[in-house]
Amino acid sequence: MQPTKSSYQISYHNYMEYLLKKYELNIKALVSKVKIYPKDYKQRIDTDFYVYFDYKHSGSKKRRKYKTSTYDTNGQTVQINRLSSESKTSTIELLRNRIIRELKTEPRFILHLLYGAELARQKYPEIFYIDKLENENSIESAFNKAVEIKKTHISHDLYLSLKSHSDKFLESIGDKKHDSITSLTKLIMVEHLNDITKGVTGKTFNNYKSKFASILTVIVDLGLLEVNYLKGIKNKKVMPATKNKAFSQEQVKMLFDYMKKENKLLYFYCMHVYYSIMRQSTVSRLRVKDINLERKFFDADTKTGGYFKNMPEKLIEEFYTNLDLKNANPEHLIFGRRDFLKEWNVADERRVKYYGSLFTDVKKVFKLDKDYTIKSFRHSAIGKAFDNMYLDLKEQGDHNYKNKALDHIMEFTNHTNHKQVKNYLRGVSMEIHEDISSYL
Repeated sequence: MQPTKSSYQISYHNYMEYLLKKYELNIKALVSKVKIYPKDYKQRIDTDFYVYFDYKHSGSKKRRKYKTSTYDTNGQTVQINRLSSESKTSTIELLRNRIIRELKTEPRFILHLLYGAELARQKYPEIFYIDKLENENSIESAFNKAVEIKKTHISHDLYLSLKSHSDKFLESIGDKKHDSITSLTKLIMVEHLNDITKGVTGKTFNNYKSKFASILTVIVDLGLLEVNYLKGIKNKKVMPATKNKAFSQEQVKMLFDYMKKENKLLYFYCMHVYYSIMRQSTVSRLRVKDINLERKFFDADTKTGGYFKNMPEKLIEEFYTNLDLKNANPEHLIFGRRDFLKEWNVADERRVKYYGSLFTDVKKVFKLDKDYTIKSFRHSAIGKAFDNMYLDLKEQGDHNYKNKALDHIMEFTNHTNHKQVKNYLRGVSMEIHEDISSYL
C-alpha cells in the first residue's frame, strides 16, 4: 500500500530521514565532499568556477563527477561565470551551500545521479511517491520568502548578503527550521545574533541586527509573525569616527609633489580624491568599464547610488591618456594592489585600508598626526571650492550667494540638501561660519 499524507503526521524532512534509515541508504558514504573549483577561487577570479563532488554510480566501478556553475534563484537561472567579481565569489558559495543542503535533505537529487530516474523510482518508490509536506509557514519557508521579496528592492550584493545571513541562521537552528514560524521566539533570534557577533565591533553588531530586522519586518508584513523581535533591541555604542583634518593648500602641494616623485600609484589615487572629490571607497571600486574618455565622465558607484561624474581635465591629461584602456580588461580595477589595471578580489574596505597604509608612510615623512588621512584631501578640496564660489558670488553682488554656493558644492559632495552639506562644511570651510561681529 502506498503511503498517504493521512498515514503519518510528521514533517517531510523527518519522513525522508525515516526512509533513508529504512533503506539503509548512506548518502555520506556514496558522495564525496562538495567543493568549489578552483580551490583558491578567491584569488583566481578570472578562472571559470564550478561546484563539484564525486559519487558512486550504480553498476560502474569508476566514480563519476557532478559539476555545475548554474544557480537557480527566484525563478531565474544565473550563469555564475558571467557575474561581476564580487557577485561571482559570493554566488558560487551560495551554490555550494545549497547543494550540501540538498544532499542532506533531498535524497531524490542524489538518487537520480546514483541510479538514473527509472531505476531510482523502482528501488525507492516511497521516496519518489511522497508529496512534499514541508509546512509553507515554517521558519525556513518564511525566511526564504522574505529574502526573495526583499530582493526586488535592494542591490544584488545586498541580496546575497541577506541570503547568506538567512542561510546561516537556518543552519544554526537545525531541525527547528521546519517548525512553524510562530514557534520563533525573541530568545532564538537574540542568541543567534550574539553568537555570530562575538568579538566584533558595535558597528558590525548593529549592521547584522539591521539585516535580520529587515527580514523579520517582511515576515510581519506577510502576517506570519505579530511582532519584529529585534526592533526593541538597542544598538550597541559605536566609537565616533576619527575627525579628519583638512590640509592647507601648502600641505596639499607639498604632499602631491612628494608622492608624484616617490609613489605614482598613491599619487594618482589621491588625485582622484582631491580633484574629482571622490570618496576613497568610490575610487577603490573604479573599473576600466567605468571610464568614458570620449564624454569625459566616470560612471561612479557610490554609497548613495550610481551616477555620472565629470572627469577633471587634469586627470585626463596627466593620468588617463597614459593608460592603455582600450586593451585592458573592462572588469579590472583602475587601482589594484601595487599597480594599475589589475584584478583584486577583496572587499572595498580592504582596498581602502591598503591605500591608507601607503599614505601612513608618507605622513611619517612629514610628521603629520593621526587626524590627517587620505580623506583630508577631499575635505580640503570641498572647503576650497566652496570658499572660492562663495566669495566670487558675493563679490558679484548676488543676494542669494550663500544658497547658490551650497547648490554648487552639492554637485561635488552628492549631499541631498543644504543641511547635510552645511554640517559637512563646518569642519572644512572658513566661510560657512557666520561672522556676527557686525551685531556686537
